[in-house]
Amino acid sequence: MADGPLKVALLIVSTTAAKDPSTDSSRLALSDVLDKEGNGRWELVDTQIVSDVVVQIQRQIMLWSDAAAEGINLIVTTGGTGFATSDNTPEAVSALLHKQASGLVHGMLAASLRVTPFAVMSRPVAGVRNGTVIVTLPGSPKGAKENLEAILKMLPHACQQAAGMDSRTLHAGGVRKLEADAGIASNTAHTQSHSHHNHSHGRGPGHGHGNLVRHTPSSANPMSNDPSLGPSRRSRESPYPMLSVDDALQKIKEHTPKPEIVTSKTDTSLTGRVLAEDVSAREHVPAFRASIVDGYAIVVPKDGKMNGVFPVVSVSHAAPGEGEVRELKEGEIARITTGAPLPPGATSVIMVEDTVLKTMTEDGKEEKEVEIAAEGIQEGENVRAVGSDIKAEDVAAAGRVEGVLETALPSRQSCSGGHVGIWK
Repeated sequence: MADGPLKVALLIVSTTAAKDPSTDSSRLALSDVLDKEGNGRWELVDTQIVSDVVVQIQRQIMLWSDAAAEGINLIVTTGGTGFATSDNTPEAVSALLHKQASGLVHGMLAASLRVTPFAVMSRPVAGVRNGTVIVTLPGSPKGAKENLEAILKMLPHACQQAAGMDSRTLHAGGVRKLEADAGIASNTAHTQSHSHHNHSHGRGPGHGHGNLVRHTPSSANPMSNDPSLGPSRRSRESPYPMLSVDDALQKIKEHTPKPEIVTSKTDTSLTGRVLAEDVSAREHVPAFRASIVDGYAIVVPKDGKMNGVFPVVSVSHAAPGEGEVRELKEGEIARITTGAPLPPGATSVIMVEDTVLKTMTEDGKEEKEVEIAAEGIQEGENVRAVGSDIKAEDVAAAGRVEGVLETALPSRQSCSGGHVGIWK
């Protein structure tokens, strides 16, 4: 990446400030942190204010992160991370991230919790989109300042990696050098010193915990009066004879009641029971082509290429009762969840990780257009075929293995009849 300061863009998420920018005080607080504690490594190149609306938040972030000419290394948002009904920043940002950065989130929360227990009410998000690191901060100038200070010294390293710098070069010299370059004091030496001086715990000569030492043979089995009289007068070793594994299993078998055959409905009450007779499946499971990932159902073109922005024409959920979905045509896509049936006409599924959200519906609740850049797509990808779990007429057979009853029971929709015989 180019020499010089890292470029920062600040997004203020506030419906109030969007109407009257003079009400915002976050920009001044955060720019002050960048100037005074950033060691000259940051340049605030742009600041924008948007209302707490998902579409507006995402549009501005995509303008910064998706434009190669801008070269934005870090996007910082402030506001909209709480539990209020209007707080939408975490949801808006999460949908755009290509990589999550849970460590940065943990660092911010840990720092805030040292100040107030109410930090648990914050919902920060951090990650990477394209080559840009994105971090969400609270709307409170004080909270935003504390969160940014907690992670600021680590962010140059994150931005360099996200921008494509070679990791081997970046990590040359090890963790100690990284900490020194970032101006971070390591507590490694303290940890090692504590470990060295406290390892033996006064257990006799030498270093370390040592081995168990016994001065009487185990066959002596010394007793202290009646074993039933409590800890102070109990056996020093178990007064009960040792049994071999075979003998122990034989005793379990002798004292285990014989299984009882009962008839039960094929519902959730069967959990933990075992079939006493064979059961045949009446239908395929699954009975439809189902998606094995969250993503988008497509009609695979003859050349197997899908490059461009495609309209989302329908949604398929795994829950029943979604209503009839119209046939999908080539050039259209349908949002689909894991386990949901493929729409008519669909031949494959593209994982959501292989797509980029471009636009959303006006209410901000659904995708409107999605970008896909994939080649070599085959029909049937990410699709669970009809009957791939259980085929019609497959038999779940009762049986015994090493004296233990075991079997597999098909889904209740697939059993022949409404009742089955089971071992209780």
